[in-house]
Amino acid sequence: MNINIPEFSLVVLIADQATKRVVSSRMELHDTIPVVEGFFHLTYVRNPGAAFGFFSGRDSLPMHIAFYAASILAFGVLAAVYRLQGKGASPWPRA
Repeated sequence: MNINIPEFSLVVLIADQATKRVVSSRMELHDTIPVVEGFFHLTYVRNPGAAFGFFSGRDSLPMHIAFYAASILAFGVLAAVYRLQGKGASPWPRA
């Protein structure tokens, strides 16, 4: 199966943002909804930092600049890899 990575990424991003809006508009902070009883519960928590709370409580402007720069860099690397694969070349070094 051939998956279009940019389109798939866009669908995941939209689904992520939609679920965040639904949860924040319909649940109170720390509310829990059992999805599969005893196995999976949806709990509303807030994370003011980056992944796993890194940089929590730090000045947000430098953090935002750093994450935007990292995102642009990662997008550039992925775009280059995607283009190289389309031309039949491997972006990875050979041993």
